[in-house]
Amino acid sequence: MDSLLLKTLEALNKGNKRPIDVHWVGLRDGSKTMRWLEYEVMARQYEHLAETDHALVIVGDNWWLEQQDFKWVFKTIPVAQRNAAPLLSLRTERKLDAS
Repeated sequence: MDSLLLKTLEALNKGNKRPIDVHWVGLRDGSKTMRWLEYEVMARQYEHLAETDHALVIVGDNWWLEQQDFKWVFKTIPVAQRNAAPLLSLRTERKLDAS
């Protein structure tokens, strides 16, 4: 039986992060938080992410883990490219296939 802690550590590792990189764990809106060490103790008691609040996030500096389909998904803040072209429309910029 894998614990939620093990699954969380695997998700952090996929994002090249470690527990020391975590600033806080809590609800997405920031209304309830805890430190990593507190999460570590609690997460050992659960087997699946489905058993937790769906708004649970693990937050670091410019990144976070959030739940999607009962799995952790690693997210980062988008960064504009230095040579980004101007956005001239809010419509989809797809090129249609001429075939």
